[in-house]
Amino acid sequence: MDMPRKSASIFSPRLPKLLGSRAHSVVDYSFAALFFTAGAVFWRRNRRASIGAILCGAGAMLNSLLTDYPGGVARAVTWKTHGKIDTALAGITAAVPGLLGFADDEHALFFESTAVAETLAAGLTDYHLAPKDQDEAWLENHAA
Repeated sequence: MDMPRKSASIFSPRLPKLLGSRAHSVVDYSFAALFFTAGAVFWRRNRRASIGAILCGAGAMLNSLLTDYPGGVARAVTWKTHGKIDTALAGITAAVPGLLGFADDEHALFFESTAVAETLAAGLTDYHLAPKDQDEAWLENHAA
């Protein structure tokens, strides 16, 4: 495991929990959009990187669509389970260049940096408070 990913995974549980479910859903869909865009951009120069990005985007999108939180559609996955899947997706993202055989290519840096960002986003998110309770807690703390 390289230094940025190792640092992110060590420090992410200690980060302040700044993101609630609503903000986290925006981050999730942004990651999915980033992966799909990268898949399109990588297509001509590196098909393996492109396919990897599209698969990572599909994983992020599917996790978001199935989660019981703002932005979720099917609500088949609990908020806590979503957090565990997010952590797994970050690991998978980091592993994609090695699994698809382009670890020495310049496109691998995209996957490694995105994996670090996914790990940090998961570390900044409070998965212990239910999405509905997060909205109510925010209103209590910020109502005039």
